[in-house]
Amino acid sequence: MKMNWKENWSETREHMTDWWNHKGFVLGHWGSGLETGASLHGIAPVAPPADPVQRHTDVDWIVKNEEYRVSCNWQGADFMPITYPDYGTVSLATFLGVEPRFEEEYILYHPTDLSPENNRVLTLDKEGSSYKTIWNAAMGLRDIAQDRFSVAYPAFMPGLDVLAELRGTQDLLMDLILNPDWVKEKQSEINQCFFDCYEDYYNELKGEDGSSMNGWFMIWGPGKTSLAQCDFIAMISPEMFEEFEVPWLREHCDHLDNTLFHLDGPDALNKLDCLLEIESLDAIQWTPGPQRPQGGDPCWYDMYKKIKAAGKSVQAPWLKPEEAYPLLDTVGPEGMYIMVDFQTQDEVEQVLKQVEQFR
Repeated sequence: MKMNWKENWSETREHMTDWWNHKGFVLGHWGSGLETGASLHGIAPVAPPADPVQRHTDVDWIVKNEEYRVSCNWQGADFMPITYPDYGTVSLATFLGVEPRFEEEYILYHPTDLSPENNRVLTLDKEGSSYKTIWNAAMGLRDIAQDRFSVAYPAFMPGLDVLAELRGTQDLLMDLILNPDWVKEKQSEINQCFFDCYEDYYNELKGEDGSSMNGWFMIWGPGKTSLAQCDFIAMISPEMFEEFEVPWLREHCDHLDNTLFHLDGPDALNKLDCLLEIESLDAIQWTPGPQRPQGGDPCWYDMYKKIKAAGKSVQAPWLKPEEAYPLLDTVGPEGMYIMVDFQTQDEVEQVLKQVEQFR
């Protein structure tokens, strides 16, 4: 995989490879580079459609807009020029029958009539409008990338988040108690749909070296790379997490070479010990939530040390620039991916000078 819009791509590849192996550290930023407000590569802007539906379904506009958007981003440190074929957060659900609700900047979902009484085997609808739109956008970006930038997978992770969109969150919570075997049956079907979908995208978007990219949390890896998440777990106990999510999450991780789990919010923290027992899970991303100190605060240092002691790498988001050095100095740089909330290129250069000694 090449990214000619990033001059130090070979260096970032090395940093990411080391990070997956729990050795070096990565200095990143939330998003696909530092926004500059104008194209750095002579790409013309395209006017957005007025209709929110068209913004998310007009393949030609999506491709041209993503090319322009990423061309406006400066690629310092370990930032990566990443394009997205889709801005939904549970894309796999739409491939299984969920109707998306398109807003201007994001996508919501309408549950289906799936239930234990109105059951069906979950299979990918590759002829459906959602699958075709996102697939065509991804292939369009692939065709114009020309080694300049990367094309990331859409957010098609499996798990209870997908089933919650199909069934409805409240109904699924009751199913865990009243219909546990049905939930497990659907989890197995969702995993198989994910593997089918992943292979389709991997075969088309992988680099010549077999590497791949998941853009939502800015991760590249040598081999099959994926984000894993289950925000639904904030509403259930660790015991229910062990019963209804962990077996299929383990299967997910076993299938791939590199996996990062997005642990979202304080109500999910009591599942951390379960996650650390999954041998094939490589890294944990911690999102504290809006009402807690963010990723660079010292209150999280012990948690980062615990994750690293279990043989996992860490991704810590939303650091202030002045928090980068103390964090690496205290918890150790090995296996740390720090995502700093940079505002200017000067801030990036200053932090680079401070942390390079940890190489």
